Amino acid sequence: MGMPRRADIADRGRRWIPGGGKFGTITLTSVDTQTILNVSFSDASVATWSITDATGNKTEKVGNYIIHNWDTANGGMATCKLPGVMDGMEFIAQGLTSLKLKGAKKWSDLLVLNVYSNDLTELTTSDWPNLTLIRFDRNPLASVNTYAWPLLDDIQFYNCPNLTELETHAWPVITNIRGSDCTNLSTFNCAHDWPELVTINMKNCDSLTEINGGAWPKVESIYFSYMPLATFNTQNTWTSLNLLDLQINSDALTEIVTHPEWTSINVMAFTGAALSTFTTHNTWVNLEKLFMGSIHELEDLVIHPEWTKFWYLDARQMGVGTANVIDEWLIQCDTIGTSNGTIDYRLAAHKNDSERSASANTALANLVGKGWSILR
Repeated sequence: MGMPRRADIADRGRRWIPGGGKFGTITLTSVDTQTILNVSFSDASVATWSITDATGNKTEKVGNYIIHNWDTANGGMATCKLPGVMDGMEFIAQGLTSLKLKGAKKWSDLLVLNVYSNDLTELTTSDWPNLTLIRFDRNPLASVNTYAWPLLDDIQFYNCPNLTELETHAWPVITNIRGSDCTNLSTFNCAHDWPELVTINMKNCDSLTEINGGAWPKVESIYFSYMPLATFNTQNTWTSLNLLDLQINSDALTEIVTHPEWTSINVMAFTGAALSTFTTHNTWVNLEKLFMGSIHELEDLVIHPEWTKFWYLDARQMGVGTANVIDEWLIQCDTIGTSNGTIDYRLAAHKNDSERSASANTALANLVGKGWSILR
C-alpha cells in the first residue's frame, strides 16, 4: 500500500491523519433509559455511533447529536470511532457511569467538555491546547485530572460530593471559576496570579477552610458563601476599576485584611462572620452597599464621610456586642449627607430611643428627614 494522496489527508492539528481514518474513540456506559450525546466537529464529518443495549442488540446512529432510548432499563454501551476533529463534547445522562476517551491526547481542536451525570465515576481528560471551558455537574467523581490548559477561560464544578481535591494551575487566560455543593472539597489552591481572572464564585463547599488569593489584577467579583472559611488572604493588587464585589459568608471567619487600594469596591458582604473588627478606608468612594448581618461581636467599623455613594446598610440580627456600633453608624450615615438610603437593623441588639445618645437620636431624625428608611 502506497502513501495516501494529499486529497485523502486532513490536518488533525498535531499530525497528519488519513481523512477517513479513526481519530480516537468515545465509549460510554449508561444504566439509564435515555442518554443525550452532543458532539460537534470542526469539519463537515459526522460520527457513526455503534449502540449495544443491555440485551446485546446492536444498532447504528449517524450524527453529531443523538438521543438514544435504550431498549431496556439497564442501559447499554455506545461507541464512536471519531472521523474528524472535535471542537466540543457534551454528555447529559442521569445513569452515565463511565466515559472513556481513547486517543484524547490527539484532540487538539477540542474547545468544550461538559459532563452531567449523577452516576459518573470515571472521566478521561488530557492537556488539550485549545480547551476553553470544562464543566462537570452532579457527578460522584472522586478526582478529575486537570492540566495547564493554555486557553482555558472557564472552569465549573457543581454537586460533586466525592471530590476532595481539585488541582489548579497558572491558567494564563482564565476569567471565570465557579463551583458549588462539593461538600468534601478541602483543597483548592487559589494562590495563582491569574492575570485575566474576573469572577470567582464558590458556595456550599463544607470542607474548605482556607483560601489564599493571588494577584488577580482584573478581578471584579469574589464570592465565597456558606463554607467554613477561617482564613481568607486578600491582596492589595485587587485595585483600580476592577474589584466591585467582595462577599465572604462564613461563621468561622474571625479576621480579614482590607486594603485602601480597593477604590472601586461597590458591594461588600460578610453576613454571619465571626468578626470583632473590620477596617474600612475612606478611599472606598464607590461603595454603595454593606452587608454585616448576623455578626454578634463587631466592635469597630467606620462609615466614612467620603462614601458619598453609600446608601444601604444591612445590620440585621447583629448581636449584643454591636449596640454601640449601630448608634455610631446612624451618626456616620447622617454625616455623609446623602438621601433616600436604607439602614436595616431588625432583630439586632440596639438601644431604645431613651437609651440612645442625643447625637444618635438627632442623626436618626435627620436621616428620616432626608428620606432614609430606618428598619428596626
